[in-house]
Amino acid sequence: MNLKKYKIFIIIILFLAFLVYLSSYIGWYGYEKWKYRRYTRGDIEESKMRKVFVKQVPYIVDPDTIKTEGMFYIEKGYTYGKHSMDDTKVLTIKDTKYPFQLMYKDLSIIYLEKDNPNSKDSLNDFGLNLKDSIIRDTIYYRLLKRKGINVVDPQFTDTIGIIKVFDK
Repeated sequence: MNLKKYKIFIIIILFLAFLVYLSSYIGWYGYEKWKYRRYTRGDIEESKMRKVFVKQVPYIVDPDTIKTEGMFYIEKGYTYGKHSMDDTKVLTIKDTKYPFQLMYKDLSIIYLEKDNPNSKDSLNDFGLNLKDSIIRDTIYYRLLKRKGINVVDPQFTDTIGIIKVFDK
């Protein structure tokens, strides 16, 4: 009878060891989420909570008949902490060429047009990575209205305006 309990105990231990091994390939440590740059994606409260918020920046909507309630802001680039997504590691010039990022909140913008090919900044999926916290060139965003299911393909969208983002 003791041998049977011993075998069951060994099987349970091996199964738990297998789960620990498996979790290193999936989940938090498997995906290594702390290695990748993160964005608040327009959540200015999260940006302030993480202490990465730098400043709001002005913008102009053309034509001015389009009313927006949104805002643009600059925040420091960051990654999650090694053991929790609640921890914030602020990126510096030692970590990346672009330690700041331009974010936007509550706008129906789905495409960023980079008008200056000599710009020192870098596009990303959520906005623009910046070399410093000052916008040196005007940045243009297209305001798009959907005509169909696909929101990226020009044949399914109409440009209804332009937003110009700049620094003072």
